[in-house]
Amino acid sequence: MRNVRRSTLSLLLLSLCAACSREAEETPANASSPYVATSLYPLRYLAQRLIGDGARVLCPLPPDVDPLHWQPDRSALQVFAEASLIALNGAGVEGWRATASLPLSRTVDTTEKLGAELVRFEAETHSHGGGEHTHEGVDGHTWLDPRLLLAQAEALRAGLLRAFPAQHAAIQRNFAALESDLTALDQRWRGIAPRLRRVNLLASHPAYNYPSKRYEFLITNLDLDPERELGAGELAALGVARGEREVPALLLWESEPLAATREKLERELGLPSLVFSPCENPPRAELDAGVDFLSLMRRNLDLLDAALPR
Repeated sequence: MRNVRRSTLSLLLLSLCAACSREAEETPANASSPYVATSLYPLRYLAQRLIGDGARVLCPLPPDVDPLHWQPDRSALQVFAEASLIALNGAGVEGWRATASLPLSRTVDTTEKLGAELVRFEAETHSHGGGEHTHEGVDGHTWLDPRLLLAQAEALRAGLLRAFPAQHAAIQRNFAALESDLTALDQRWRGIAPRLRRVNLLASHPAYNYPSKRYEFLITNLDLDPERELGAGELAALGVARGEREVPALLLWESEPLAATREKLERELGLPSLVFSPCENPPRAELDAGVDFLSLMRRNLDLLDAALPR
């Protein structure tokens, strides 16, 4: 019976961490050692880059779950509660935080000091996936702006230095390397931005507001489900948003739309589609294959660069 209980506990923790960790060693016995708990993948990436081998990084966000709509269960909350450091995105992402009792002394809200940098929605209700939902308050997709992500990394660095003082030199060294990589992403965006300003850019979901603000290009946000065929009303709205065909246009999707949707948009509206992943919860298979936040963003920008007119 004792062995059965141990196996059950091991499977439980593995299921909690499957979306955000590639390490098979994440078992209750190992989780008792100091670790960092993060609420979504971009923060997990930052924490791993900064702490290196100095501590393990867990993320109980399940696969295929939108972190902006996630409600952690009791086991996930325990992962946070027992962590040496808890890294949250803030900016409205962790709505569950209002009802969770997290230890404030060990919690870092990485956007707490961003203030005026944050984008705010006016209340808008959309039909999506057979139901309605409202976008209002603060836009949580801060990590898509490399400069804001660097600011988040700075906040996380401060928390890690408090939680793991013995790792001070490694954390500082790793931060310098991370800063270089994020600065390069920023420069890549700046190189593409002038061409983005010459395109009628549409988004299937309001996920790209931070790059739009930082690099000063316009984007029209829609609310389209990539897994569902377009309705007549959605197609009509797209036609209005697309505007004159003489102006180049491009529609960004968070994930791959139906092939029929791609074909219909091209045929009826002259509107090409491009998948630009927001990297908030990448598929486990990609992470297992060695893909990470930086390589995903580089791929996004490569595809965007290739799709824009010269």
